[in-house]
Amino acid sequence: MYTVQNFFNTGDGALGSGAASLSGLDPILFSGADDITLHGCSAGDGERSMAQLLADHLGLPLNGSVGPTVFSGVKNGKPGEGLPRVVPDNYNGDVYLVPQYNDRGFQTYQPRTN
Repeated sequence: MYTVQNFFNTGDGALGSGAASLSGLDPILFSGADDITLHGCSAGDGERSMAQLLADHLGLPLNGSVGPTVFSGVKNGKPGEGLPRVVPDNYNGDVYLVPQYNDRGFQTYQPRTN
């Protein structure tokens, strides 16, 4: 799984590809990717969503959330499942972003051709 945030410019030049926008993101960075998922809230919501624009730019299918996401301690689990009621700063267990609502999960976006 690829985490998109690692490929953008952080402002201090410490991380990322130096891309300040999608158009500056080199699609070669994702070559060989078999699963690209955007876990941010509503990353796939709308005609010009981040998920659709990134799929178009990369020429690859990807998944994006069409609604809000929340934390779970279980992959594909329910919100808060498997997490302590209050998560301490030093928590080192697994944490996943999952859809907050059952009817607003993840959707696959295919690249559109111009």
